[in-house]
Amino acid sequence: MLDDQSEEILKLIEAQSQVAGRFTGPKRLPGDQPGFFSLVLSATDSVTGKPVALKFYKIGGEGDSDYRRAAFEREARILEVLRGQEYIIQLVVPRTTIEIPLLHQPTGVTIRFPLEFLALEWASSSLEAVIAKGHLDPRKLIQQFRHVCKGLQRLHRQKICHRDLKPGNCLQLPNGTVVIGDFGTARDYGPGVPALKLSYDRPVGDMGYTGLELICGLGNDSSLSFASDFFSLAAILFEMVTLTPLSGYIYGEALDMQAHFGAIPADRRRQVFDGTISAISEPLRLPDLEDFPIVLPLAIRGRLNRLYQKLAQLDYRRRLTSFDEIFRELEICGRLLERESAYRRWLEQRRRRREVRAVQGSR
Repeated sequence: MLDDQSEEILKLIEAQSQVAGRFTGPKRLPGDQPGFFSLVLSATDSVTGKPVALKFYKIGGEGDSDYRRAAFEREARILEVLRGQEYIIQLVVPRTTIEIPLLHQPTGVTIRFPLEFLALEWASSSLEAVIAKGHLDPRKLIQQFRHVCKGLQRLHRQKICHRDLKPGNCLQLPNGTVVIGDFGTARDYGPGVPALKLSYDRPVGDMGYTGLELICGLGNDSSLSFASDFFSLAAILFEMVTLTPLSGYIYGEALDMQAHFGAIPADRRRQVFDGTISAISEPLRLPDLEDFPIVLPLAIRGRLNRLYQKLAQLDYRRRLTSFDEIFRELEICGRLLERESAYRRWLEQRRRRREVRAVQGSR
C-alpha cells in the first residue's frame, strides 16, 4: 500500500510528457511498488525506441531516510561497476536529478521539485511471476536457474554480495534471459568501499531467502554474507521446482533462533553459532524435492535434489559455494534431458513405423 506522499509523487511523474528530455510516457507498474528505497515506472526511451524502467528515489517513507538515500546511491554506483556484465540488469542512464516545476497556489510562485532516478533496461517479468504461473518446462527451468547462477558469479567476482537474492529480484528480459536486479541492499566489499552501517543485527534483505547464519546476526562477516547468497540460490531452485517457498519449512524455527542469538554479544555469536549448528541442523532437516508432486523427469530429479541440498546446508561450513560444481551439475542435467528427449523421439518414431507397417499389412 503506497503512502500518500509516494502516491502524489507517482502522479506528478506520470503527468510529465518527458523525463530528462528523453523518456516519454512514464507510467507506474501494475500492482504494488516493488522497492523499499524507490518508486518504479515504465517509459519509452526516445533515443532507442525501447521500453525502460525508471527507478526514482523514494522521498519520505519508513525508516532512516539518510540510510535509504545512501542505499539508493550505492545501487547507482554498483550498477555502474556492473555495466556490460551479462545476466545483470543493465543501466541505461546513471543517477540523474530532474526538477519538476510546481505552481504554489497560495502565492502563485513556481517552485522546482527535485527528483533523482536511474534508467534501467526493461524486464518484462520475473521468476516470481513465472513461478506463479505453474510448473516450468524442465529444460527452461535448468536454463533460467543457470542464468541466475551466472549473474551471481559475476557479482562475486567483483566482490559484490547481493544480500537480497529471491525470485522477485531475478528479472526476465523480453528475450527470455534472466538477469539479477535490485541492488538496494547489495554490498560492495571491494577495497576502499565503506559500509553504510558498521554492524547488522538482522539480515538486510528478505529473511525467507537468507542463510541461517545471517538471520542469527552474523552478517558483519563478509565471508558469511557471500555464503548466504548461495543459500538464496537453493531457496530459488527449490521454489522453481516445487512452486513452494522454502521458508515455510524453517521460518518459525529461524525466528526463534534469531531471538536467541540476539541476546548473545556480537563478538561471541559466531563462536556460539559454530558450536551449535550441527545439533540444530538435524531438527531443521530440509525437505527433499522428491517429497513433492513435481513434474521433473526421473533422470534429473535425484541430481537436482542433491544440488539443492548442498546449496541449502544450514551449516555454512558445509554449504556448496563452488560455481564450477554448480555449473557442472546443471550441465549434466541438461545433457540427461537431451538424452531422454532423444529417447522419447526414437520411441515415437518406432511407434509410428509400427502403425504404418500394420496398415500396410492389412491391405
